[in-house]
Amino acid sequence: MAIRVGMVGVEQHAPHVFAGIDESDEIELVAVAQAGARADEIQDKYGARLYDDHATLFAQEQVDVAAVCLIPAHQGRVVIDALQAGLHVTADKPLMITQEELDATVALVRQNPGRKVGQLFTLRGTPGYAKLHEIVRSGAIGDVVQSYGMRSAMEKRETRAPWFFDERLSGGPIPDLLIHDIDALRWITGLEYTHVLARESNFARPDDPYYRNAGQLYFLQEQNATAIMEHHRLVSPAFAGMDCRMRVLGTDGQVEITAKGEVILYNSDHAGQVTDLSAAQNVFANFALKACAGQEPLVDTASALQSMQVALTAKEAGDSDTLVAIPQV
Repeated sequence: MAIRVGMVGVEQHAPHVFAGIDESDEIELVAVAQAGARADEIQDKYGARLYDDHATLFAQEQVDVAAVCLIPAHQGRVVIDALQAGLHVTADKPLMITQEELDATVALVRQNPGRKVGQLFTLRGTPGYAKLHEIVRSGAIGDVVQSYGMRSAMEKRETRAPWFFDERLSGGPIPDLLIHDIDALRWITGLEYTHVLARESNFARPDDPYYRNAGQLYFLQEQNATAIMEHHRLVSPAFAGMDCRMRVLGTDGQVEITAKGEVILYNSDHAGQVTDLSAAQNVFANFALKACAGQEPLVDTASALQSMQVALTAKEAGDSDTLVAIPQV
């Protein structure tokens, strides 16, 4: 029997959800709420029933997994409602933008440990970041000492939805953008973040109090490791794409992924590019299949919730301009 998916919203990473459904004969999109202008297209392709709101969808449809792709400020309520309806649920990043919603989600998971919560951390399914995970976790560069991550893009204000630039709706660049690297580095190193100091700035629109376009974060991690991360929306059009990088330094070597997606390793056995990369994985398809089989998905519940906690705490640190301890959820 196919895994039945109910989708809520078609914002941001919705194409990743559709791709996961398309690639698996075991996953079926049965209903969509808040499909907007894409309603006819979705109904024609998938035969999915359409709903105006998620509450009606959850009440009337027998679904196994809820996939939430809304404006970030609207996602938390739907995630909570999906858990209360007894569903596995995965959502675009950020899962939610308030501590209150995260606390409520954590409480529901503790009450219902069989329910899985995911987040569309697509980096875990990409060949380059998966190779960094393999190399670092194998011990090939020794113990982790320092790490660096960057996620930056052009602003593209003329093509992006207005909510993207309003932290009241998006959560701001740390939860909405840099959370990818926050999660990836936690996954790659296996080290928890313990404290964070952050500075975010607005270099483009000083009269807009809800806009940030650059930031740097300094993390303390377990085992005396440290990490620096940064985000900005100041990439030059001449760069022709996003500028995203990651580097991990260990006691016996270093490994990095370049802006072009190349994996470069230097240790006692290798010097230069690593080319034996695995195939890409769709993290939504993986979540649906694993969760419904009672197994841990590539983006597991603990990671979805803890990486969300780190991002919210980092945002708090940037707002307060102080070093903040990161709770373990």
